[in-house]
Amino acid sequence: MIRHFLLIVSLLFTGTNTYSQTVFGVKGGLNFSKIEFSDFAHARTGFHAGGFLEIPTSNENLFVQAELLLAQHGGKAYYDPNERLILTSLSLPILVKYLIKSKFYPEVGPQFNFHLSGVYNDYGDKEDVTDEIVRFDYGLAIGAGYKITDKIHANIRYYIGFNNLLDTFSPEGRNRTFQFSVGHSF
Repeated sequence: MIRHFLLIVSLLFTGTNTYSQTVFGVKGGLNFSKIEFSDFAHARTGFHAGGFLEIPTSNENLFVQAELLLAQHGGKAYYDPNERLILTSLSLPILVKYLIKSKFYPEVGPQFNFHLSGVYNDYGDKEDVTDEIVRFDYGLAIGAGYKITDKIHANIRYYIGFNNLLDTFSPEGRNRTFQFSVGHSF
């Protein structure tokens, strides 16, 4: 899986000759995430922050955007919201964006998450569960954004994880995340 990821990234960065028009930026915001299975049905609030690279294509309205974000995912227990599972991850969405009327853009693409740590928090008693979660998950990111100015944009996105996050738990649990962010281009 890592080899496929590296192949995608290398093709992404070698497939364009428009480096002078490539835009770099930073973004950050809130995540509202849950793990889709019966025990962790409530969303928990987390954050995400990182950088992005927007690469133009031969179509002036079509862009590929790669991001590298530090993000929090997880969920609250259905029966007791004081029980939480907190995942800290490096997220790499690779999105295709289409600019409409120079301001609004829909976006869609794969997202890869490398989970750095997992913590189960039960009324303040924290337990490291990093070894009990799947360290890599992948899924589909779909969203939309609006360019407030040439440098500032706002974005909303929904991530649907495809694989089971909970290595030793049953039933399976999949990551679901709403993401609200603001970004600044340089």
